[in-house]
Amino acid sequence: MAKGNHLEAKILKLLAYCQANDWAGYDPYDAVNSPVFAALPFLNSRFPRLFLTQALKRSPINIRRMLGIPKTQNPKAIALFLSAFLKLSKIGVAKTGDLVEPMIQRLIALRSQGVSQWCWGYSFPWQTRTIRGAEWGP
Repeated sequence: MAKGNHLEAKILKLLAYCQANDWAGYDPYDAVNSPVFAALPFLNSRFPRLFLTQALKRSPINIRRMLGIPKTQNPKAIALFLSAFLKLSKIGVAKTGDLVEPMIQRLIALRSQGVSQWCWGYSFPWQTRTIRGAEWGP
């Protein structure tokens, strides 16, 4: 197998995996998306949110599924996929050109609602040492 064919096969395998996961994944800061905070309201305060965020971010083991944290689509990741599809289609990687228009539509759908300008944000609330960010997703 030629080196180029091997690389294209790897790219297509990665694309199949991402597509099977609906272009969604976990984010290092998505801990506040856990339903644990809704189920146990006494945890829904600054220090527990900050602790869980940092613990999940630094943990060598991904326990997000156990905490009920869903995989989400990140607009920046969608835009990076779109950019990659455009570049890959120019060099003739199979199937990537067919993904350009659906990815544009997905990016449009993820646009923040209720805002006159075109903008995007995280699909989950987030916690820093001093600020709790709001969800800006669709």
